[in-house]
Amino acid sequence: MPYKSLENMADVFIYLIENKKSAVSFLTSGGSTAPTILSYARFKATEFADTNPKIRWVELKGEPISGKVESPEKAGILSFKLSIQDQVGSTVNLAKEPEWSKKIPRRPKLRNIRAFIY
Repeated sequence: MPYKSLENMADVFIYLIENKKSAVSFLTSGGSTAPTILSYARFKATEFADTNPKIRWVELKGEPISGKVESPEKAGILSFKLSIQDQVGSTVNLAKEPEWSKKIPRRPKLRNIRAFIY
C-alpha cells in the first residue's frame, strides 16, 4: 500500500456502469471507450478497516453528468462487503475470518412486513 496509513488513503468509489460489453472487456481493452457511469457511492477508506466486515447495503446516487437516472430512488441499491488491510508487517488472514469464510446467500432471508397506511 503506497500510503502511510488508511487515513491517508483516497476515497473509495463504487460505480454502476452502462456498458454493452462486459466490464472485463472494458478493462482488458485499455479503456479505449469509457463506459457511461449511471450511479455511484463514495466512502472513506477508513470505513473498511474491519477485517471481519458484515454485508452492507448502500443506496447509490445518480451521476449528474450522464443524466441517465431520472430520480434518486432509481439509482440502485448494492450489497457488498469489503476490507482494506495493509499487508506489510500484518498477519491478517482474511480467509480465516468468520464473515469471509461463510458462503454468501444468493437471496436474503424473506421478512414479513405489515404496514397500515391511512
